[in-house]
Amino acid sequence: MPILIGGSGPKRTLRTVARFADAWNSFGTVEEFVERDRVLRAHCDDVGRDQAEIERNLIFNVAVRDDPAEARDDLEATLRPFDPEPVTGSSFGGSPAEVAAMIRPYVDPGVQHVVWAFYPPFDLETVGRLSEIMRAA
Repeated sequence: MPILIGGSGPKRTLRTVARFADAWNSFGTVEEFVERDRVLRAHCDDVGRDQAEIERNLIFNVAVRDDPAEARDDLEATLRPFDPEPVTGSSFGGSPAEVAAMIRPYVDPGVQHVVWAFYPPFDLETVGRLSEIMRAA
């Protein structure tokens, strides 16, 4: 069974990913991902592992609305009970085309899969429109 490890701790977590994981799930801005990936590659070199064997995933909070301001407000309201500063570098709100444009910069540095995070109460409008993001990407 494939092993996916989520997290970005540079000393323990990323070293564990280098040793054991088939896939790695991270979060954050493009710049944060690039730096964490650099650390992961160094750990892979240290343990003698081909870094290309590890799939890169990124988790995003998302809200899809035709009005970007409404999307951002809805996303913040949903996330606030879980995080006092909920809108981070990996939280996107907007139309499907806008969200697709926001995730595109993650492809070149190596993100292979997107994981969408949802919190209760679940945003059924966004869930119903995820395929629109993929078509726009």
